[in-house]
Amino acid sequence: MDLITTISDLRTNFENLDQGLVQQDEYAKKLILRGRCFIVVNNADGYRFYPSRFMGYQNNTLSRHFNNATKDGKRTNPVIQRILATPLVSQLFGAEWHDYEERFIQYCMQICSENPYRIPNGRKYWHLVSQD
Repeated sequence: MDLITTISDLRTNFENLDQGLVQQDEYAKKLILRGRCFIVVNNADGYRFYPSRFMGYQNNTLSRHFNNATKDGKRTNPVIQRILATPLVSQLFGAEWHDYEERFIQYCMQICSENPYRIPNGRKYWHLVSQD
């Protein structure tokens, strides 16, 4: 699968994953619950969290992602970093990271009434102000 090249590619993938969540797709929920790096979008609907491993491939769908044997955040994260040109917020960022982490847990409870998986070194977040 080809990697994304533009912010427009990201927006297409936002829509594709959101559609899976609207349809209550279990695989879509698991992608979020088990994710490590996320693009955080804050828009009129509130905060949404999109896993980088899904977002980094062009025109990605849940079916294509599930069947992609070579999917890897080590390939997608550098591309997303270049496109967003914003720092990846980790635990080292203190209060800012804790705010994202709390919002992420709330989001998981909202979409599937489950707490996310524990990530030993903590999740990481890029903040995209709005997808509009």
